[in-house]
Amino acid sequence: MFSLLARSIAEWSGKIKRRKFLLRLISSILLLAAVPNLTFGIIAYFNVTKTFEHETSAANAKYLQQSMNALELVIQQITENCQQLALNPAFRNFEAFPNGTYYESLNGTLPEQDLPALYSYIDNKTTAIQSIEYFKLSNEFVDSVYYYDSNKNLVLMIKDENTFKQYSLESFFDKQWYGVLTSGTESPIILDPRMAMQFNHQSKRVLTLLFRTNQDDNAFIINLDAALIYHHIINRLNDKESLAVLSGGEAVLFATEQEAFAQTVKSALSGKHLQGSNGFIRSEVNGERNLVTYVHSDKLHWTFVDMINLNQLFVSTAYLRKVIVYSLALLLGLSVLLTFIASNRLYRPISRIQALMRAQWGRIGETWKDELHSIGDALRQSFDERDQFRRRLEESLPYYIEQFKNQLLRQPAEASGALQEKFADLHIPLEVSELGLLLLTFEERHPDAAADPVSESPWEMVRLLHELKRSSLANMPHMTVDTGNRHLAIVINTGKEEMHRVFALGAELIEILEINFAAPITVGVGRHCPSVGDLPRAFEEASEALRFRLLHGCGQVIYIGDIGLDGSNASDEIFSKKREERLIGYVKTGDAARAKEVVGELMEAWLVNKHRLHYTHIQFEFFKVITGVLSTLQQSSVDMARFIRSDPYREVMKLESMDQLAAWSDGFLQSAADCIGEEMNRKDNQHVSKVIGILEREHGSDLSLPLVSEMLNLNPAYVSRLFKQYTGKSFTEYLTEVRIEKSKELLQQTELKVNEVGSKVGYHNTYYFIKVFKEHAGMTPGEYKRIFGL
Repeated sequence: MFSLLARSIAEWSGKIKRRKFLLRLISSILLLAAVPNLTFGIIAYFNVTKTFEHETSAANAKYLQQSMNALELVIQQITENCQQLALNPAFRNFEAFPNGTYYESLNGTLPEQDLPALYSYIDNKTTAIQSIEYFKLSNEFVDSVYYYDSNKNLVLMIKDENTFKQYSLESFFDKQWYGVLTSGTESPIILDPRMAMQFNHQSKRVLTLLFRTNQDDNAFIINLDAALIYHHIINRLNDKESLAVLSGGEAVLFATEQEAFAQTVKSALSGKHLQGSNGFIRSEVNGERNLVTYVHSDKLHWTFVDMINLNQLFVSTAYLRKVIVYSLALLLGLSVLLTFIASNRLYRPISRIQALMRAQWGRIGETWKDELHSIGDALRQSFDERDQFRRRLEESLPYYIEQFKNQLLRQPAEASGALQEKFADLHIPLEVSELGLLLLTFEERHPDAAADPVSESPWEMVRLLHELKRSSLANMPHMTVDTGNRHLAIVINTGKEEMHRVFALGAELIEILEINFAAPITVGVGRHCPSVGDLPRAFEEASEALRFRLLHGCGQVIYIGDIGLDGSNASDEIFSKKREERLIGYVKTGDAARAKEVVGELMEAWLVNKHRLHYTHIQFEFFKVITGVLSTLQQSSVDMARFIRSDPYREVMKLESMDQLAAWSDGFLQSAADCIGEEMNRKDNQHVSKVIGILEREHGSDLSLPLVSEMLNLNPAYVSRLFKQYTGKSFTEYLTEVRIEKSKELLQQTELKVNEVGSKVGYHNTYYFIKVFKEHAGMTPGEYKRIFGL
């Protein structure tokens, strides 16, 4: 029985080992499901708490703002009333009464001559005191009013309608305000609430306001009842005992009558600076967290503070915490359930893969460690089989590519995107349109050539392909096809107007290969192929052209279009109107080197087509070139008598070969260019000066080399070469420098914006102007303006 139990345990242990991935999958999904829920719950709780704090603080700030506004309004009303009192004519007459100090000092028997003025002084004083009494009665929060006259050294104290007393400053019972008055602070001055001594020798908490009058250090001292202000304004608007008012020095000015609360406020705000801002902070006092909301008054320079115990506040959120905890527990339970369901579904493909492996490799799967190891071993085996198949494919791929290329030459194919992609897959660097085809063939070796085993088939084609790398073919995209029978097809991309490239390539290959192979090489060329589907036709034409090598001779380029033609078409191809215009244009600008290059092209074309044109026909065509050059010389005001010392037409007729014609044409063109150059040198400086003048004046316009040349009736190529020769800079470089210098002046001397400066100097694209400016100045126009501008 124990053995059976041990066997069962071993089987279960083995199954668990083989299902390690399933266990990891369950653990991972469970973790991914639980962590977001827990995170969400925690974040939700803190967000709700934070939002609750913000909303509570906003509500408290609203109440604080109401209290602050009410108190500011009271102070403003008292300030306005006091200003009116100071401007009252009765009071002003009393304050400015002549010899008022003298009349205040009179005592005993009075001289009869002083009585009228004294009566007037007493009358003004009585009226002024009545004005002060009316002022005191204008506001219920005014407890008492002092009037201090520094010239008369008296203090008038008005407590109520029936209480009026006069003191000297030295004998006055309440002088706490005097030091502030003499400090030079601007009026009005609001003192912190203080315990003021009363005339009955009792003290009272008052809020004192100082207002200077127009006479020296005279002032009104208004004492407001602090308790009345707190109960009728601050406490009435808020109706709670958690509010305090702080002075500029953060001393508690108004608070509940509980001394403990005032001490709590001081402890909560200890070390914290609240002036100049509105908001709330959290503070801990005696282990209890408090939410302190504050609003600052710029007029009173006081801070209104409300403090609430957060522990008591958050009692109301206990229900919310329970809801979040229960929700999290429910979500975790659902997560566990969904984890097992999702794990089984995700594990199902692995189970099927294991079943397939057992069907493929039998019982071997029972010895594997776990699912991933078993699948890994199976994949490695599959990869080994794939690599083996790939090696076989790579071995057969060259043969397949060669078959594909031969098929292109024998069966029409449709040019399409799919075919272009196949070209890319097989590393054929050609486009499927605009093609030219050459067919190269080996002839019998020269009888006197030494035998070379390497040159015999099958190695001769390998050697031929190696030699092709020495030609210009190596630098252009091409495709080579071994078509058998000592034939090699070469396909390149070329337009119909550029078929001369094909002929030139054929002549080059003949020259290179005949030297290295010591055997005649003949090249057949088919007509231009608009698309890859025309390659079979071009291949047949090239093959047909090679059959005529017995008639035309070996070692040549034979074009199918030339077979049976009289050569007139070849003449039109060589002496094209475009070539003639280029040649005459270079002569007109005095550019002998480029004119000789065009003649070189003509000679190259003549060599390729020497079997198609007779030499006398070439001489006749060259007469046209001579006529064009002479006409150009005459238009350039060249002294023809000095240039033409002999008849050029007769000289050409005396030449017997193309080499002689080429040498004579070089000298003829050089002389013509020199004569035109000498004639132009007399005008060059004038032309360059005119161009520079246009650039300096019109740099804000859309200038270009053709436009400026047209303005001067000159050839653009001539202007470009002339400008570069005399300034050392191209036309575009010089124009750019002029525009950048002009833009620097505008940036330094005007208030124009960067885009406006760019438009004024010819750059209507602001981004391009900034780019060009930075390339030349090393900084952007904005940076340049900040450094060097006004």
